[in-house]
This record gives sequence, C-alpha cells and structure tokens, in this order.
Amino acid sequence: MASKPLSKKHALTARIRDIQLLENGWFNLSLHAPEIADKATPGQFVQVQVSTGTDPLLRRPFSIAGATPTGDIELLIRAVGQGTRILSQKKPGDALEIIGPLGRGFPHITGRIWTVAGGTGLAPFLFLAKTLNKTQSVTPFYGACTATDCRFLELPPYQFIMDQAPPVITTEDGGMGMRGLVTHALENRLQQCTDQEKPDAIFSCGPLPMMKKVYDLAAVGGIPCYVSLEAFMGCGFGACMGCVIPAVAQPYFHVCEQGPVFPAGDIAWDKLGNPEKNHG
Repeated sequence: MASKPLSKKHALTARIRDIQLLENGWFNLSLHAPEIADKATPGQFVQVQVSTGTDPLLRRPFSIAGATPTGDIELLIRAVGQGTRILSQKKPGDALEIIGPLGRGFPHITGRIWTVAGGTGLAPFLFLAKTLNKTQSVTPFYGACTATDCRFLELPPYQFIMDQAPPVITTEDGGMGMRGLVTHALENRLQQCTDQEKPDAIFSCGPLPMMKKVYDLAAVGGIPCYVSLEAFMGCGFGACMGCVIPAVAQPYFHVCEQGPVFPAGDIAWDKLGNPEKNHG
C-alpha cells in the first residue's frame, strides 16, 4: 500500500512553545509551526537549524512526534551530540529555522498495527497513536537500554499511550518491562498469536539491526512490514546525496525524499553493513 503523496514543504521560523527536560538526556520540544502541523503525517520529519552560526552548519532531522490543532509540532529528542545538546538548552520563546514536513510517512493501514521501536525511534509512533481512527488499533513494542530511557512514557505528554495501548517494554538491564531485546518480545508474541490475532502490518523505527530482525520475523509470518530509516541528511530533499541507501530494484534510495519510510522488502539489507549483529 502506497504512502500519501508528499505534502508541500515549508521553510519558516518557529517559536518554541515549551521544552520539557526528561531523564537521561531526553527532552520534548514543542514548536509553533502551523503550516507544518496542518500537513504533517506520522513518519514525516523536519530539518532544524540548531544554531544561528555555522557551528554546527547542517540542519538536524527529527521525526515529528505530534501535531496539534493549535499549530504546534512536538519533537522527542535525546541530547547525544553537539546539535541536540544545543537544542536542549533552548528556552520558550526562542526562534528556530525549520523546514517541513519532509519525506514520506507510514501508509494508512486499516486494522491491527504493531509498532516496534528502539530508542528515539519511538517518536513517529507517538504521532501515529494520536491519529488513529475507529478502524485501527496499535500494539506498541519499545526497546531501550535502561529504565531511565522509558520513564518519560509515564509523564505528560506521553501518558496517553500507556492508557490507550500499554506498550510491551523491554530493557537490556531488566530495569523496566521484560529483560532483553524488543525483537525477542516481538518473536514471542508472534509465536503465541493465532492467525486471527496477527497484525495486518508491522511498522518499525530504530537501529538497523533491530529493523532487519523485525522484517525477517514479519516475512516469516507473511505480514507487511514498513521501516523508517535514519541516515545522514545534509539538505532534507534529495539534493546532496548524503542519505542514499542500497535498494533491491534500483541502485539506491534517497532516505529524505523517497523515505524515510519504506516497505522493508525494498531495502538491500545485505549491503547495509552487518544488520544481524546483536539481533540474531
């Protein structure tokens, strides 16, 4: 099933409505960007200029974690590098130059959707959970390293997902949810399902090894699988060639323009390094 056509891109100055510092470097950034909020769909992203100077020079891509009727977009970010640390120190009222909504999001699927996320790959599924209609349901799977990477789910604006569709949480240290990898939890759930209980599609976003394993499990069950890929993005609209990935039916895709969401079977996984590492 094809994704929706690309929406018109907007380059604008967005004011920070709110910034909520969470645990372990995580923060939620709310920006007033009505042109983007009105058009964005789950899986799309924005490019953010984090500094007014040239250090860092390139914009940073972030999945949209929510869009409100009042014109705000939400970004769930973890401060792990220079750009994200700069953003974490911003204040309400500060202005940021952004471009969006960019890329192709997840297709509209009627029925049961299972989402499998690792780390900041949770962001587009928070957006998805807010846009469901009566013909859809979501079962979220979320994998993290420690409990501190999950506790923000118990806080606004994320509490709704715990109430609406409690996620299957795994942590590598066993501090919250099940101990182990999220792909193991997914495999166990699929093995326990009857044919009538299996999902109509699986969506995944996170580390490459995780997504490759999710695709393998979905393929065994004959379940459509879509993945949202991360890549180095210099421009965000297919001009710089910085985000190309190997494809099956053609030499490559531009993640920023033809993705970031792809049918998992369209990706040449064997050319993406060693995607099986730690997820065999």
